[in-house]
Amino acid sequence: MNARLLSAFLLGLLLSLTAPIASWAATPAETAAQVRNQWAEAKKAYEAAIKPYANKPEHAALLKQYGEALDKTNQALERYLELKLASPPTPANKITPVVDQLASNLTTLRRLQRGAKGGLVTVLGTALAQHNQVAQNALKNMR
Repeated sequence: MNARLLSAFLLGLLLSLTAPIASWAATPAETAAQVRNQWAEAKKAYEAAIKPYANKPEHAALLKQYGEALDKTNQALERYLELKLASPPTPANKITPVVDQLASNLTTLRRLQRGAKGGLVTVLGTALAQHNQVAQNALKNMR
């Protein structure tokens, strides 16, 4: 029963995160705040979802690696937001490496998710989808 409740919660969160940010109505600072809030919500859902797996030795190393990669991805996203909010505008040749790093970090998360076993595959897949969507929203709406 708990697995169904958790799945329903994660699905609801995923659907709420896929709604595009209304960038036409929001300032860049408001859009950045929305992206940060979405990231925090997705991370909170991830942390709740991994609790049943956290104390299992067979998952400990993977969860540690995934958490570290998730933190690096967040740092790259934050750096992107900072550059896009900078005044005067940051030149493209400084933004491109940050976007490349963000894409690389998301690829690392995908690789780690593929190494999961059992129900952890779904948990990490859901987390990856949520975080990927937040990053895509940021890239799309912070142009």
